[in-house]
Amino acid sequence: MARAQIEQFLIHNPQVPTFLLIGGPLGEETRRKLRILSVERPLYFIEANNAPNHLSLAREARLVQRVMRLLTPPYLLRAWKHSPPSSLPAMPIS
Repeated sequence: MARAQIEQFLIHNPQVPTFLLIGGPLGEETRRKLRILSVERPLYFIEANNAPNHLSLAREARLVQRVMRLLTPPYLLRAWKHSPPSSLPAMPIS
């Protein structure tokens, strides 16, 4: 239902940049349809769902410049705990 409403809004407002806030995981069909809509219209995404890289819309073809990913501190801490020390950025000491 929501995807159809987004599609109708974009059809009736083809020049208006539209930002879609995504707060949970998306199914493959929804991801594909949103990618197609974004290529055809000014549709941008804000992902605030801690999705793993392989499930992020930013990994979809032609969407890397249309997705802003927001990752929470707990998600980043988990990722850093499983990273080798050499891959972590240097932190300045004050």
